[in-house]
Amino acid sequence: MPPTSRLQLSLSARDLKNLSGFMNKSDPFAVVTVRGDNPDNVPIVAGETEVVYNNLSPSWASVVIIDGYKFGVPFYIETGVFDFDAQKVGQKERDLAKKSSVAMANITGTEEQRDLYKTGRLPHKVMGTALFEVGELMAARGNVMSKSLQTGGAIYVHLEKSRDDQMGSMTLQFEGVNLSNTQRKIGKASPFFEMYRKVDLPTGAVWNSIYRSNVMRSNLNPKWDEVSLSLEAACNGDLDRAIKVVVWDHRRSGKHKNMGEFETNMERIHDAANTSGVNFFTLRRHDRDVGNITVLKADLIRPVDKEQPIEEKSSANAMPSAPSGIPVSICVPERPEFLDYLSGGCQISLAVAIDFTASNGDPRIPGTPHYFHPKSSKEFNDYEKAIFAVGQVLAQFDSDQRYPVWGFGAKWGNHVRHCFQCGKQVEVHGVKGIIDCYRGVFKTPLTMSYPTVFTEVIRTASMYARHQMEQARAEGQLSYTILLILTAGNDEDIQETKRALIEASSSPLSVVIVGIGDADFSAMESLDEHDPQKEGGRDITKFVEFNEYNSYNALTAAVLDEIPDQLVDFYYEKGILPPKAFKMNNDEVEVQPADDDERTVNFLG
Repeated sequence: MPPTSRLQLSLSARDLKNLSGFMNKSDPFAVVTVRGDNPDNVPIVAGETEVVYNNLSPSWASVVIIDGYKFGVPFYIETGVFDFDAQKVGQKERDLAKKSSVAMANITGTEEQRDLYKTGRLPHKVMGTALFEVGELMAARGNVMSKSLQTGGAIYVHLEKSRDDQMGSMTLQFEGVNLSNTQRKIGKASPFFEMYRKVDLPTGAVWNSIYRSNVMRSNLNPKWDEVSLSLEAACNGDLDRAIKVVVWDHRRSGKHKNMGEFETNMERIHDAANTSGVNFFTLRRHDRDVGNITVLKADLIRPVDKEQPIEEKSSANAMPSAPSGIPVSICVPERPEFLDYLSGGCQISLAVAIDFTASNGDPRIPGTPHYFHPKSSKEFNDYEKAIFAVGQVLAQFDSDQRYPVWGFGAKWGNHVRHCFQCGKQVEVHGVKGIIDCYRGVFKTPLTMSYPTVFTEVIRTASMYARHQMEQARAEGQLSYTILLILTAGNDEDIQETKRALIEASSSPLSVVIVGIGDADFSAMESLDEHDPQKEGGRDITKFVEFNEYNSYNALTAAVLDEIPDQLVDFYYEKGILPPKAFKMNNDEVEVQPADDDERTVNFLG
């Protein structure tokens, strides 16, 4: 997996408050800024949408590209919605509304415009802002989240992994031929067309707008402007992805009338202009032919190192389905990426194993790893910090938020336990449940003992991971487990632990070991140096020292750095592809409360 991921952001809104007065209707556009690993960082404008005129529930065609997300590190983005005021910038709304969706100027991105915003002099009224964390968006069902805006209405944000930032583009030009007139009175329709890409939902298909053409005034044989469409934005590089073209009769009120539509894909559009076959598509409305759309031009422009002919797709790579509903590949043409599995709803489970050996020292003495600070100090020991940091990140990807917590190295009666259940429940709820369970162990009659042995918790975690996987497959989904071992000492038998890790590598499991305290952990580093070529199995282990990291973000980035490749390796080697990404209809998305009004003031820094 690359160090960071490239994502596509699609935006829509619903029931926005009208800020343009009784006789008019707002013309909303959206701006996306990146805040990075802290919501209060200086914002960087990532992109903005086109203006949708006279519409309080817009679905913007523009796709905003976000770079920089890395699994395990918080990554904040913020969306702002504005009411465009054409008059105050010396333009006429009637003229602007006829332009294509790619013809908008940079409305908020310049330093001058930001200064105007900060001083309250930006001509466009702010309709509200909303802060999102990309990890939460990736973990949300359908990769969709929504939040109320401060003035009313709600913004909807949908993320999709971008396949490649060097896909190229397609230069298009359409011409309408003998379009049916939708004007009831004297006059002719003023057509424009809109292109949509298909997104499959459990409840049916949704069409996301990707381009809106210029308006041809009073013309039933319109020749629209040529446009260059990024394949990344239009179809995410999949030329077979379903595309719908709808021709509208432009109405100033924003209630445009459907003049007809057809479904196709970018490959067939390309073929229409570049082969000797039919070069047009028939528009249909109410089961009647209502004109044709001729493809005058469809030039595919690829980067030099990506150039390849468009070939007819073979069915040889079709993926058969296992009885559980998970697609299984006989011949996988392309290695999936980690975000493909996340988008497909792969659950990431967390299991925690805590060291209760005597190497931790007396927990009643300040400065020892297990020492609990008084509540009034609001301080936490390093075990608690590590649980909180890693647990908060992984909790986003676990729908039931239930985790097993095990201990090792404690003596109960006269018997040393190398794996025992912490607390009364097999699984606890939430990160707070893990910490409460950990603290509760010291209220039991355990005795901290020796030696430090990992093998039993590794084998227990392996069985747990298989059980989670079986449950997920019964529902047609996938599951992967991360075992977090927190220890203050070196493993007593490194070779036996290596054998246990090699055995466990056949399970959907990764093992992360965090060294707590000031011990010499040099012997542990050999666990992180597994060579599958010589020793067999997968590389599933990562070791880090807690004291080497001065922030939660740095710790989680190091701890989870190898998880994406380990997860993909496990499924790819078994020929198991990601489940088909399921999406959410806006009606099914829970709308979160609006952010504080102060965030609108500081939206552009």
